[in-house]
Amino acid sequence: MAEVVRYVDPDATGVGNGTSWTDAYTSLNAWEAAEQTDLVSDGDWHHVYVRASSNSPDTTETDINGWTTGSSNYILIEAASGDEALKSGWSSTRYRLIVTDPGDFSLSIKEEYFRIKGIQLGAVYSSANYKAVLGTFYLPSSSDIRIYDCRIQTSGGAYKGVNSTDADFNIKVWNTVFHGITDDGVTGTFGTVEIFNCIIANCSDHGIYASAGTWTIKNTAVFNTADDIDMAGAGSSTVDYCASDDGDGTNAVAPSGSDWDNEFTDSASGDFTLEAGGNCENGGTTDPGSGLYDTDMEGDDYDDAGGWSIGVDEISGGAPSVSIPVILHHLRQQGVA
Repeated sequence: MAEVVRYVDPDATGVGNGTSWTDAYTSLNAWEAAEQTDLVSDGDWHHVYVRASSNSPDTTETDINGWTTGSSNYILIEAASGDEALKSGWSSTRYRLIVTDPGDFSLSIKEEYFRIKGIQLGAVYSSANYKAVLGTFYLPSSSDIRIYDCRIQTSGGAYKGVNSTDADFNIKVWNTVFHGITDDGVTGTFGTVEIFNCIIANCSDHGIYASAGTWTIKNTAVFNTADDIDMAGAGSSTVDYCASDDGDGTNAVAPSGSDWDNEFTDSASGDFTLEAGGNCENGGTTDPGSGLYDTDMEGDDYDDAGGWSIGVDEISGGAPSVSIPVILHHLRQQGVA
């Protein structure tokens, strides 16, 4: 099994064949159009690294279609070192695929074995067409789509983070931030959906809304939405060890002091660095993905001994300590400071 490596950099100035950073494709769309192949018959898997060496965004709508993939012959799009999505906020100096008024979605997935790691994905809309940043089409029941360590946001209009109308579509999402989505965070008709250790916050409508499918949601914080987690349309669902305003699921976790700033550094602006001493720290179940992953969004090990934390961040190194801002916040609540 051979790994085929390609590169995308909107700021590249070389020949644009994707074989080096100098000659990188200048958009994911250009890479996809040039590289479509039958990975199964080739005996390969395809690994494309993305970066923004001079901070330019990738602004071209991309449709993953025309490939043949397999369980070992998948496509992986990964942010290069130093260009990974951050738990602390959206970055305008790192790679991001952000499309204005896409015809379908900023990124459309029509291949059944596909993965995205560490990417910022977004959309800017001038009209309300009820589309999404990431959407799926025509996938069989064998599909295996994975989104991890990513950050997804929208602005303008009424648009979703991830949307599917495909009843066979199977997706796993972990260590991913959905922030400021101008409709639902994750929604639609799926085969199976597994969401672990995510943040879905400040959405204009639902955080998570199920139309159909089997849903499993664990160690995820969903809050500051019109409705946090709505599983009414699911064929079956498990919501466990999640933090929300609505107390959704079993083993539900509430923010300490009814204030999300006791859990995350600045949830309103999108900084989801975990605060020590809150209820989300070690508030989840250990290994919710049954070996799918064991590190947080930035690569720190989750705490097997104390229990994994809820969200995309694990506090690492030494004994836990409550931060000065959290101490001051509690003192102000008590009228001391």
